[in-house]
Amino acid sequence: MTMSELNRDPITEPEGTAAPETEGAVLSPADAQPERVSSPEEEPRNASEDLPQEVTPPAEPAPGPSASAATRHALSVPGTITKSVYESIKKYLIPPFVKVLWICVLAAEVLTSLYGIIFEGSYGSLVLMLLLGGLLVFFYFHMQTSSIKNVLRNHPELKNHGYKVVITFGSGIRLMNLTTGVERNLAYKEIYSIAETDKTILCFAKKDGKHRHLLIPKDEMTEEQRDAVMEILHSRCGKLKKRW
Repeated sequence: MTMSELNRDPITEPEGTAAPETEGAVLSPADAQPERVSSPEEEPRNASEDLPQEVTPPAEPAPGPSASAATRHALSVPGTITKSVYESIKKYLIPPFVKVLWICVLAAEVLTSLYGIIFEGSYGSLVLMLLLGGLLVFFYFHMQTSSIKNVLRNHPELKNHGYKVVITFGSGIRLMNLTTGVERNLAYKEIYSIAETDKTILCFAKKDGKHRHLLIPKDEMTEEQRDAVMEILHSRCGKLKKRW
């Protein structure tokens, strides 16, 4: 037994296993692992970057005047339209220019008759004044009666007990006839004048080149609802003319 065999550790170096010699040994390409050198561009990462970051949700825009009209609360009011309601507004159904023409003709007729009576002493002018004045008055009331007849012709249900309606004020005005099922819609910008009586609110509009009117009965509205309806009409319809 040689000297090297006596110096071998029987536990860590079993017999038949040669001790590795590193000094002067040639390493294989697989064993030659070059040490990685960090480039200047690669900076050490912070451990906090790997943690999930809290995401702040975007703030919701505050509601303002630019909010669409569809998001606003619509106001619905019920009512009943009868013949007596139309009877109370028949004078408003005559167009204003017809009233102006009637007043001008009546004034001219009265002045002409007075001139003949005062300066010419002609009592025939007085008789003529009375006759023409009577015709003008008859013409005025005849137009009111004709307006009511036209309404009854278009709404035969008024001859009985009238009809129930629900009027909704949202992005526009929607009138639903609960008796006939007919629905009418009107934009605020189409309304140009308004009239108010003890029984109703009457809106006049021009739609599709035709003059129309919208009757809003007050019989089933509370005082708060009446004020709300008038506020909506004046704020959304622009400058409204008062019908006379």
